[in-house]
Amino acid sequence: MGKNGSGKSTIVKLLTKMYQKYDGEILINDIPIENIKQEELLKEISTVFQDFEKYEMPVRENIGFGNITHIKEDKQLLLAAEKAGIKDVIESMPLQLDNQLGRWFADGYQLSGGQWQRIAIARAFMRKATLCILDEPSSALDPLAEKEVFITFKDLMKDKIGLFISHRYSSVRFSDKILVLENGHVAECG
Repeated sequence: MGKNGSGKSTIVKLLTKMYQKYDGEILINDIPIENIKQEELLKEISTVFQDFEKYEMPVRENIGFGNITHIKEDKQLLLAAEKAGIKDVIESMPLQLDNQLGRWFADGYQLSGGQWQRIAIARAFMRKATLCILDEPSSALDPLAEKEVFITFKDLMKDKIGLFISHRYSSVRFSDKILVLENGHVAECG
């Protein structure tokens, strides 16, 4: 956690190799990150960035892009939606998983900001990644929805690594370990 501009999102972009130039060394299981093929690394990482994508496509694709091999498997898609707390909304739509989202098309269903965010989180849950990163996952959520997302996230991360980035102090109570960043450096850890 940390203030805006403290380097929180930069760390995620370094871990996912979106940024290639940096000082120092990044190790994953004692292996330098530059020695890990990006394709292999990205198979093990699932991310939701604070500026997540809202695809003007059906729900199926919006969630299924998280794991394209399961895009036709309704059960998998609905399970991810349930974990993200958006299943009820999807099931209330006339075409459910095949309902068009967004306003680009006449039959599109417009979601609230928090609902779009839950769709993006469901997309992340579709992956069987060992590291799941949520960058400001609750920025568009009300306090109750935020609590639900963090409780679910903590449950889903058993035997995995879950990393969430926040500038809200209320979010850190769901963490096992907290790093506070200031000006690109770890100021506190505990």
